[in-house]
Amino acid sequence: MLPLFDSHAHLQSAKFGADRQRILALADAIGVQRVLNLATRLEDAGDVLRIGREVPADWSLRCLTAVGVHPSDEATWDDATEAGLRELAQDPDVVVWGEIGLDYYWPVEDRERMRRVFRRQLAIARELGLPVSIHSRGEGCYDDVIADLKSERGAEVGGVAHCYVGTAEQARELLDMGFYFGVGGIATYPKNTGEREVLRVIGADRLIVETDAPYLSPQPRRGRRNEPSYTAFTARSLAETLGLTEDDLAARTWKNTVAAFRLGDEHAMRGCWARGEGLRVAVSCPADPGSPVPVEDLLAAIDRADDETGGALGAAVFEAAGRPLAHLETTRAAARRLKEKGRPVILETDGLADARAGEAVELTALGDCVDEIRVPFTGPDKAVFDAVHYPVDMDGAFEAVIAFLDRVRESSLPLTIRALALEGVDLGPVRQMAARMNARLEVRETQGSDVPA
Repeated sequence: MLPLFDSHAHLQSAKFGADRQRILALADAIGVQRVLNLATRLEDAGDVLRIGREVPADWSLRCLTAVGVHPSDEATWDDATEAGLRELAQDPDVVVWGEIGLDYYWPVEDRERMRRVFRRQLAIARELGLPVSIHSRGEGCYDDVIADLKSERGAEVGGVAHCYVGTAEQARELLDMGFYFGVGGIATYPKNTGEREVLRVIGADRLIVETDAPYLSPQPRRGRRNEPSYTAFTARSLAETLGLTEDDLAARTWKNTVAAFRLGDEHAMRGCWARGEGLRVAVSCPADPGSPVPVEDLLAAIDRADDETGGALGAAVFEAAGRPLAHLETTRAAARRLKEKGRPVILETDGLADARAGEAVELTALGDCVDEIRVPFTGPDKAVFDAVHYPVDMDGAFEAVIAFLDRVRESSLPLTIRALALEGVDLGPVRQMAARMNARLEVRETQGSDVPA
């Protein structure tokens, strides 16, 4: 499957605690490459921003941030809260105002106050030009949300109806205002056939996937703490509901999420952007992997990003999500420009380029401009590989990656194999394979995680 975007999580929750970084490491390794982490009140908004900044610069995964006051915390809203959130919202990592909305699930003493707080936050989001993430729960809630959106010119705000469980008629009203719809674990539960039927009415062009971690785990992990790596379970279920392949579903939901949150090239993973002292390069976007960025546009993006690093010469890493080996001429032109600037060039790939192309990709064409090829591979056998690198929408992927690794060895290009240390998984055969191929083995520690499928 193409990379996934977890469009709604609460990683600041105490339910993660000391293992938060391990959870994110697993998500990054299996292809969840963007997570929107949402505050619920002013007091946790600073933690949400900090978590995003602590993600290592050499990971593909990025945590984006939303700030706002959740309806369950509406009693904390006052002028000081508004001022504090407005200040935090000036940070470039804040891309959404939320999680906001209405919650009538539990008895509410003053619904009108809750609605006033919701309307005020909609007005602030509109003023700041930020989309919103809307929480709606309880009888009569969606009708009031829609009414408040209309009164606050919600069509000018836009965003996502998170964890949507409203009716088809209510969805049509939200569609008319330009909103997208978050699909989480609830949609995977076998008895929720009505919810899945509404999703079919909405259609694939307005749906995005989310976890709401640590809450509402999808069916295969129901009852456990939810986490971003479980996004793929929801994506699989949604693909089945809509009659799409998993790759098509991943591409569409990525495109929808970028559109819903109005994200730029870096967060859309398109072009080139600075990351610490280094650069990240995506030859194509996960929303449209078959269409490379025009060469001149990509070279211009490289020049701009290179300038942003202020003379630092960290490595330039081609994102596997951009499928650099599927667009070899574009990749080669970009890699040469990067080498001219004195940067080490690392090409990350899932190892399936040959299988997708139906022929061997010409690796020798990269010999003068690529310093290292990195490929994720966690064995020791097909069952573990298929579980860890899920969901690969291709028969014979395990064998195809091994064949590709052998071809890299034969090309004399330096090779790094990246594996996950998972509970109950013996990496001995992977270590032996790396030694046979004269490859560097990089093991990412995720102790305590089992095979994620």
